[in-house]
Amino acid sequence: MPILHRCHGVGGEGCGVLSEGVRCPAHTRVRERGRTRDKRAQRPYTAAERDRRAAAVRAWLLRYGPRCPGTRGRGWHEVAPEDLTAEHGHAVAAGGDESQSLTVLCRPCNSSKQDRYIE
Repeated sequence: MPILHRCHGVGGEGCGVLSEGVRCPAHTRVRERGRTRDKRAQRPYTAAERDRRAAAVRAWLLRYGPRCPGTRGRGWHEVAPEDLTAEHGHAVAAGGDESQSLTVLCRPCNSSKQDRYIE
């Protein structure tokens, strides 16, 4: 049986809902949106980079359909088209070149990849 905790909320204002984690699902989403916003503010993409990434996903969809090649042994799997993201095979944060070609993965595979290199 899981241990339940009262939600801590965001910014110290908890709602008191019991959940398995530190925050209830609603406050977890709010916190993740804030973290994503802060991350993008640190290194915002230019309009040209957003267009380049969108073009890479469109080309992927035309060639392979809504499928992700997977990472870490997961293998090819079907995904919702809006879950596909274009990203650098060698993370820029890990020393990769900003202008390198892009790879396409679904969001969960992209997150699990972190800064590891893929071809």
